[in-house]
Amino acid sequence: MATSAEGEIQKLKALEDRIKAPCVWGRAPCGLRFEDLQDRRYDDAVKLLKKEFLNEEVTYRSVNITDPANLEALEEFVHNARVWMRDKVSLAAVKEKDDTLAGVLLMRIQEKGIGKLMLKAAIELTKSAGVPAAAGIFTTGRGQAIADQLGFQKFNEVYYSRYLVDDKIVFSDTGVGNYSAALMAYRIPEVEEAEELMRGMSSRYTVQGEENAEEEGGDGESIKDVGDGDGSKVIQ
Repeated sequence: MATSAEGEIQKLKALEDRIKAPCVWGRAPCGLRFEDLQDRRYDDAVKLLKKEFLNEEVTYRSVNITDPANLEALEEFVHNARVWMRDKVSLAAVKEKDDTLAGVLLMRIQEKGIGKLMLKAAIELTKSAGVPAAAGIFTTGRGQAIADQLGFQKFNEVYYSRYLVDDKIVFSDTGVGNYSAALMAYRIPEVEEAEELMRGMSSRYTVQGEENAEEEGGDGESIKDVGDGDGSKVIQ
C-alpha cells in the first residue's frame, strides 16, 4: 500500500516537473537550446545583460550607460528588463552541457553571435501564440541584415546622426556600419490577422501631430519633436 502511494507521488512530481519545464523552441549544433526564460534565470539574465549587452549594443555603448556616473539610467534599464521578463515572452539560449545561460532575447535584446537563431525561435514563439506578426527595433547594421534575411520588412528608420536632444547628437559613437535604428516586422503567414485591431496609446511615448510638432529648418528640412518633452528631436 505504501509503495503504491509513493509511486503515485513520484508520478505527480514527474507531471509537475513537465508542467513547469520551459518550452524548447529550437536547438543549435553548437550545443545551445532556445527555451522560455524562466523565473530562476532572471538574475543571471540581468548579469549577462549588464556584462555583455550594454557594452556592445550601439546606443547604450554610445552614451556609456555602464559608467558609475550614469547609475540612474542603468537602474532604469535593469528595472525595465525585469518588467519585460515577467511578461513571460522572453527567450533564453542555454548551454546543453552545463545548463548555463548563454544569451537572452527580451523584445529587441539579443546576445551577440546567436542573434539569427534566437530571432528564428522568436518567430516560432510568436506563431504559437497566434500573433500575426513579430516586430522589433534593430539598432545595428548586422541586426538589420539578419532580420532582412529572415524576411522582416523595414517600416521606419531613424539615423543616429539626425537624432538630437537639445540640438546635440545623442548617439555619436555607434561604430562602423551602425548608422540607424530601424523598426522591422515579419508577417506570420500561418496566422490569420484579425479584421479589427484596437490601437493602444503608449503611456511613455507620445508623438505630437504634425501641425504642432514640425518646425521649418533653414535648409528645407523639418524637425519633429519625439518623446515626452525631453527635448528629443529627429531631423527629417
